[in-house]
Amino acid sequence: MQRPLFDPPCPCGSAIGRPSRRRRFCIELSRHDTSWRSPVTLTCRASWDDPNAWPVDDKRKPSINAIVPLAVLEAVRSLDRPSSVVLEELPQDFVPKRLGASRTVQGQIERYANVVARGGAVDPEEVIQLFRLVARRNDAGLVFSDAGRRAARHAMRDVSAAARGLHRALPARARHRMGFRLAQRISQRVFGVAASRDETGRVTVVGAPPSVDAVPGGEACALYGAGVSELLRTLAGVEEEVTHAACRAQGGDACRWHTATKEDR
Repeated sequence: MQRPLFDPPCPCGSAIGRPSRRRRFCIELSRHDTSWRSPVTLTCRASWDDPNAWPVDDKRKPSINAIVPLAVLEAVRSLDRPSSVVLEELPQDFVPKRLGASRTVQGQIERYANVVARGGAVDPEEVIQLFRLVARRNDAGLVFSDAGRRAARHAMRDVSAAARGLHRALPARARHRMGFRLAQRISQRVFGVAASRDETGRVTVVGAPPSVDAVPGGEACALYGAGVSELLRTLAGVEEEVTHAACRAQGGDACRWHTATKEDR
């Protein structure tokens, strides 16, 4: 007995006898008749022409949380936005045109914000190109540090109201333990780095973010250090400075950050 024919083929790549993770996104529109030999017409929400339409939970290729590029562009916009004094004293045509004040950046911010709202991710190559663009600026270090803190604050908004309420109600020691576990989860989910704490209280963060792939000098690593530091300070009460102890840019297999202990001070 002949198997059904799919016309047109589904852009998600589903094939007869070869189940696809995207198969559940396909919608059967019509069956020409009830016979087994009749073709079945399918369509799919995904389209090769519109990458934004692909499901955001695809784990078949590496991806980066969309909070990261969103925070970078927000930092660029914040630094490039002319002050109110400049806007009042100069005509609009004489206001310096900077990247962060452009409509292109605003459009990208809105796009990333929509992806974040869906809990989505973006292609690593897209983030690498953005890092390279920012690295050409004279204030690149300031942009990356501000972006890290912004990304941390964005991520903390996703903590449930119940968890936030419990975190505030707990005694200091229990609150810091709970906050550290929250910081661990957010660091892994947003920044792709793993945080741990030893018996001396030193926090160590290890990961291989794409910052070195984008900027071989390692300047973009400041984003991840600032982001983890903001999480630890806000959630776990860790006030110690987070230092970049080792970097892939120097030939290591991973980037490492750690907090200072009493012995270090």
